[in-house]
Amino acid sequence: MLPYVAQGAAQAVEDAAVLGIALSKITTKDDIPVALKAYELARKERAEKVQNTAGHTRTILHMPDGEDQIKRDQAFANVALGGENPDPWGDPAAQKFLWSFDVEKDFNENYDCTHLVLSRLILAYMEEARTGKKDPNRVKEFEFNLPSSSRL
Repeated sequence: MLPYVAQGAAQAVEDAAVLGIALSKITTKDDIPVALKAYELARKERAEKVQNTAGHTRTILHMPDGEDQIKRDQAFANVALGGENPDPWGDPAAQKFLWSFDVEKDFNENYDCTHLVLSRLILAYMEEARTGKKDPNRVKEFEFNLPSSSRL
């Protein structure tokens, strides 16, 4: 995890919370792989999005001198005048995404650690990997999307 959104420890805590819930649902040793797969499916998209947010922030904050850097600096100056902040830390939707997401609630509401339900999720992921198309019924929609650097 890159340090640009200060989420390394936070993601570890979220991982531990979800893993704890998943493992608490085990009733037999045969449930262990199912619980671990449910944990993986529950955490993957959010953790990847947090990581991508950190990469985006690194890019915005460490631009080489030049035209894009000048535009970025002007965008930062315009924040005081009500302009949009190029750093996701200044974006209320990014703040909500990073700091208000309830991983325990999400896991309990969306992931059933049963073989049948998990088998359907795994098949959906395999189909996505094969076709490149995400199942809109399965994909979490977060209210925060990374802005493009072209908005500068």
